[in-house]
Amino acid sequence: MDSAKPDKVTDTQLRVTDISTPEEPSQYIPQDVLDSEEAYASDLGKVYRIAWTTEGTFVARGLRTERFHEIIPLGDGGECEVRTWECQGGILARAVKFYYKDVLIRKFGEWCEDLKMEAERRVGEGGVDG
Repeated sequence: MDSAKPDKVTDTQLRVTDISTPEEPSQYIPQDVLDSEEAYASDLGKVYRIAWTTEGTFVARGLRTERFHEIIPLGDGGECEVRTWECQGGILARAVKFYYKDVLIRKFGEWCEDLKMEAERRVGEGGVDG
């Protein structure tokens, strides 16, 4: 998340917990939760969602996280809404919030804007594989 070093790689140990597409909707999040929680897009026929969690690292013992990403197409014009959020728990969660809240909000926003531009560009070129 360092824009000054866009090619920098930081190895992480992540496990994908959910992949949901309109063609293959997942059951990871129960429908009643999707319907009652505004954080989620509830119409699985219109959303692409991926979620992942940290595991296996020293930090994961004190900081549990699960990150969600949703891409929601807005009609046939190729525009979309991109949303992301992260759930945190564990003894380090308060420290992360205190020290990094503003940076994370800014970087998550930049990530969403970049992903939105790329998704819309690909649709404009004739598809997500384009």
